[in-house]
Amino acid sequence: MQGVKIRDMRADGGCLAVDLRHVLDALGSRVAVSTWRVHGVWALGDAAEALEVLDEEHAISGAQLIQLAQGVYQVIDGVFAGSEHGA
Repeated sequence: MQGVKIRDMRADGGCLAVDLRHVLDALGSRVAVSTWRVHGVWALGDAAEALEVLDEEHAISGAQLIQLAQGVYQVIDGVFAGSEHGA
């Protein structure tokens, strides 16, 4: 399995300049049609709790993940694994 670590701090050093929503955007249209397993999330924002309660036992749709990502302004930790249908 491939993975990505991002170590890009904002100029003020407060947090990463890139977040989950930016990564999902960069992956393009494939995200919305993929299935995602998420676990170990620690995030900040209105949707943080909804992301944090997810576990890898239950998959969510890419569309759901995109929506949740819009509701957080910082993901501090977590594992996000996506797979395309049939893969």
